[in-house]
Amino acid sequence: MSDHAVRGGFIQSGKAKLRYETAGSGTPMIFLHAGVADCRQWNREFAAFQDDYYVIRYDLRGFGQSEPVDEAFSHLSDLRVVLKELEIEVPTGFVGCSMGGSLALDFALEHPAQVAALVLSGSGPNGLKLDVPRPSIFDDIKAADQRGDIERVAELETQLWFDGEGRNPDTIDTDQRALAFAMNRKVLAHDSAAVGGGISEAPALLFRPSCRLLEAGGGDRDARSAARDSGSEHKHGGGRPQRRGVVCAPLWRDAERTGAFAFVHAGRGGGAGAAGAGFLAG
Repeated sequence: MSDHAVRGGFIQSGKAKLRYETAGSGTPMIFLHAGVADCRQWNREFAAFQDDYYVIRYDLRGFGQSEPVDEAFSHLSDLRVVLKELEIEVPTGFVGCSMGGSLALDFALEHPAQVAALVLSGSGPNGLKLDVPRPSIFDDIKAADQRGDIERVAELETQLWFDGEGRNPDTIDTDQRALAFAMNRKVLAHDSAAVGGGISEAPALLFRPSCRLLEAGGGDRDARSAARDSGSEHKHGGGRPQRRGVVCAPLWRDAERTGAFAFVHAGRGGGAGAAGAGFLAG
């Protein structure tokens, strides 16, 4: 366990105050959490990498200690503000899970020269419409949500996104599961307040039709053909984007076992590399 001093506080972005922490020194590495979590998702990684990197994590608006506020916003704009306030002016490593990885992809497409590496887990480009079967547990989640049963929603979503389908309960880290439940329960509480505006920017993917989406297994296709025609995501309560075509897969299975992601460096000259869900090539 590292003994580096952890620095933190709040960064003002619009009307919102974003809770952040930093530690270590060297090449910056920023951790972006999933839509069912907050920056505590990265407890182990934040500690593991601060011996060699300047590590940064923060609660996205509407998550954890970053309370939702009544204004239109975008997570991409908030991310720009965080990097500016922390005076990050060199290529940076981005580590993202699910929604956090999608945000990292948007940033990399818009600011490729500022990205040293991408490490993604369970993430896809914003604007990508997936044609996949919908697990029945989503119907149970919807029913619990309509009843206003936040505890049941949190439990079902923990089963979906942390446990994973068919997983042996004996293999689950109970402390990590309790943390996953608590983080998601906090997100649901923010959502129930119904405070906050919509995402104000279309995904950067829509403006880079020449990019290729290279998927695990060797397939690729034109990025624009994978994007939705509108490209906009709207939010309620300042929390999670309401998406379609979600792939059912446990998001923290590997991180739970290893406690750390690999940091993969990309080539210079504006290129962006990624490990995990796939990678982008210009």
